Amino acid sequence: MIRILGPALVLKQFSTDQYSGRVYVVGRQPGFMGWLLSAIGVDANTELTVTPAEVTFRQASLFGETVTVCPVSRVACASAGYAKPIEYLIIAGLTAVTVIIPIVMIVLFFLEKRMFIMVETTGGGSFAIAFKRSLIEGVEVNQEKAKEVLQILHRNVMVSAGGAAAATQAPAPGMQQPMQQPMQQAMQPAAMPPAQGGYPMYPR
Repeated sequence: MIRILGPALVLKQFSTDQYSGRVYVVGRQPGFMGWLLSAIGVDANTELTVTPAEVTFRQASLFGETVTVCPVSRVACASAGYAKPIEYLIIAGLTAVTVIIPIVMIVLFFLEKRMFIMVETTGGGSFAIAFKRSLIEGVEVNQEKAKEVLQILHRNVMVSAGGAAAATQAPAPGMQQPMQQPMQQAMQPAAMPPAQGGYPMYPR
């Protein structure tokens, strides 16, 4: 079962870095109350943070805070999508004879576009967050952003899986060197006491 952390959040911040494999997404609760809490500095945000090592979901409110951390090596599946509320355009077309209703429907069509990110762990847990655009923050929600998050997360999982496989196959650092040194020393011929001429003698 997919557990969505609350309703579609208003997107406040969205940043990605393909080179470092990091994603940082911040959203707040929709409506006037969510905007007011954000404006007065009350931490009531929901955050998604992706690093090469882990995926973190953080949800804060007036009643407390919940943080879920999943190592990248434990990510079984990741999904990201982008939904368009086409029904608003249909209603706008059916009410084209009027003036106000089509305008309102078109505005809602752009505001209600949603992006969701879902992560499923190897233990069977699933977490998802949905975001939508806000006129106040002005952070855009589009399909390219959803794809970019999925690409970064997928690459982090593949790199983590490759590193784990290499670690199981390759010997641990420092294991070979201590074993080779005693063998090399044992193979070297031992020096004999100096003879009368003053030169050491080695066994043939």
